[in-house]
Amino acid sequence: MLLSLVQGPVDDREVRDLYGELHRMAGTAQCMGFPFFGDELAKIVYDFEKCTSGALKADKIFLGSVAKRFDRLSKLLEYVTIRNSLLLRDLEPLEGVAETRFIKARYQQVFSAQRVLYCDDDPALQQLMTVILDDLGVKAVETASDGRELLHKALKFKPNLVITDWQMSPMAGLQLLRYIRQGKSAIDTNCPIIFLSTVKTVNKIEQVVGEGVARFLVKPFNKASIARAIYQIASTDSKTETKIRKSA
Repeated sequence: MLLSLVQGPVDDREVRDLYGELHRMAGTAQCMGFPFFGDELAKIVYDFEKCTSGALKADKIFLGSVAKRFDRLSKLLEYVTIRNSLLLRDLEPLEGVAETRFIKARYQQVFSAQRVLYCDDDPALQQLMTVILDDLGVKAVETASDGRELLHKALKFKPNLVITDWQMSPMAGLQLLRYIRQGKSAIDTNCPIIFLSTVKTVNKIEQVVGEGVARFLVKPFNKASIARAIYQIASTDSKTETKIRKSA
């Protein structure tokens, strides 16, 4: 798209489409744990926004400069792999103490017992989450692109933990949450649910927590935040079960 604009006539609609794609790429780079790429793309997006306000003109000179900046970034693309993502940094001990053999065994026990169904409409984030969960020792992982697909896959997969994005189509995370809690799905109504979203919806935390979300994490998530959330949820469930047995 950028190449056609540089080499051919400047079409306003294509410029708008390019701006939208760059905006999406900048956000994805940040969420995937590549802040340098995200910041550099965000700078280009900012210049496009100045074009829409009239401060800059989206002409051949401007588009040519954008192409040069892309060319510089492209030389680093070989390093942009999931394994190089900052989101996969080493996991720190979750309880703030030295990681003894006992604690490590407890981690393994918790993570290996999970059957995680992850829902996000971004294939790149699906892949990243799968790698993170695999690194943590979660053996059973399934992904879906929206709430409807998750509900369908749950029929066979039978998750004991759901991790879902907020904004998806045609069924968003909040609608999915209500379906599960109201018993309209094959998923246990008490199944723990972790919500992921951007800072734009952080002010809605009380709403989803009030409707039964176990944890709310703001993107970009990372290995440590996912591990901590799963471990805390599992520990809470374990304590609840112990209290029930004692009272029985």
